[in-house]
Amino acid sequence: LTQGGVSRLKNLISKSYFDSSTHRLLVAVPDIFLKDEPYVNYLSNLSDTDQTHLPASLLALYREGLETGVVVNLGHRLSYVSLVINNKVTLTRKFDIDGIQLDEKLITIGNFKSIIEISRDFENYLYKYIREKHCYIPLSDSEEIPSTMVTVGCYSGQTISGSARKVVADSFFNNYLSKENIVQFTYNTIMMHTTDISTKQILLKNILLIGGNTLYPGFVERFTKDMQELVKKRQRDSYLHDVGIIAPQDRIDQIWKGASLWGSLYFEKKNIIL
Repeated sequence: LTQGGVSRLKNLISKSYFDSSTHRLLVAVPDIFLKDEPYVNYLSNLSDTDQTHLPASLLALYREGLETGVVVNLGHRLSYVSLVINNKVTLTRKFDIDGIQLDEKLITIGNFKSIIEISRDFENYLYKYIREKHCYIPLSDSEEIPSTMVTVGCYSGQTISGSARKVVADSFFNNYLSKENIVQFTYNTIMMHTTDISTKQILLKNILLIGGNTLYPGFVERFTKDMQELVKKRQRDSYLHDVGIIAPQDRIDQIWKGASLWGSLYFEKKNIIL
């Protein structure tokens, strides 16, 4: 979160209909920004008691009725894994891959030809749509993904190859764009934080997947299989074998709905701006 990001936040708040006698403002803050200097300075100078700032992961878990868990948030512009223990974010690690990098990779290998001249921004938008519509996560790397026809605007009728449709799987699960894949990264985040076995057990049983890049067909199944295999391999002499993956159907709105629930319970007789 840059200083410009804080300025935009202030501007948004100032333009909102915000009557402190009837409304309360709840800001869901991406965990990765919680220790960012501009944001910390903003909070330290905040005198408006009708603003409440809470970590996004805490709100996401709150919707599931959980106080302790792991939040794997894979979004278009930001990806991170957070550990929440007793309603407190204790560790957040930024993951190297986001939707923008996936689009850049798809642009490189997709090689679609537009029938008209388009801007780079519009091209990025189209590739994002292609990625979300046509990419697929196979349960194993040996599974063949067939080519298919693109049905997007000026790229309609062109073929997207199986290797291009697999770009998300290769990026998240096969270390193509990062040193650790998302499963290894999540596992190591849990194990590096605490030596307490009981806490590790709870965290492994409460892994919550959120964000648009977890919505691909096959993502939840592949993440679950790979995590179970990794835990079994690394914990041969331990009883840390139980893995629980939580993936609500509407998880792209998980943080907002968690904030809505939290606000409705804690802000009595006031409207809530999220």
